[in-house]
Amino acid sequence: MKRLLYIVIIIALPVIAYFQYVNWTKFNPPNSYDYVQSDSVDINFYDQQALTLYYQNSYEIGAFARRMWKNEGIDVLYPSENEKSLKATSHFNNLRAVTKQLEKQLNYSYSLKKQGYNNVVIKEIIESGISATEYERRKQMQDMLTTQFGDISSNVWKLQQKLNEKGYDTPVDGNFRIDTQVTLQTFQTDNGLFPSGTLDEETYSKLF
Repeated sequence: MKRLLYIVIIIALPVIAYFQYVNWTKFNPPNSYDYVQSDSVDINFYDQQALTLYYQNSYEIGAFARRMWKNEGIDVLYPSENEKSLKATSHFNNLRAVTKQLEKQLNYSYSLKKQGYNNVVIKEIIESGISATEYERRKQMQDMLTTQFGDISSNVWKLQQKLNEKGYDTPVDGNFRIDTQVTLQTFQTDNGLFPSGTLDEETYSKLF
């Protein structure tokens, strides 16, 4: 009787071990699927829906991969050739790509905030697809284009200084008088521009 009991135990132990292993692997996927969130995210981003989606996706990436492993036995990082596996991997990769793009914007916004930009400006920079440097250049240009004959301002001073740097002699006193206008007309003529004597966009681009 004891011998029979030993035989049953010897047979049963590998079977029990096998099912324990199957159960363990079901809840312990072969890879780490979790998305590691960035610690340089702008939590006050101008688009709070995008921020919410970033955090939701960050969680869903790992959760989806574990569901596929637990319920379907699909490893989304190393798919097999069957259609269900390929679809799961495609969804997983798309989810990561969208999250990475959101993270890129949130990181960029975080860095711009550290430079002193606010949400209004950051929205303009991100949605127009320009760099902060280009934004500053355009902002300066728009400010300078308001300069006109008769002005006394720092912008006139910048204009006069730039004309002198280009080899055109004019007083640098911040006063837009006839001498500055004539010098500006000379610069425009030399550069194939209409000699209006006013600082237009084409003249600005050539001069600055």
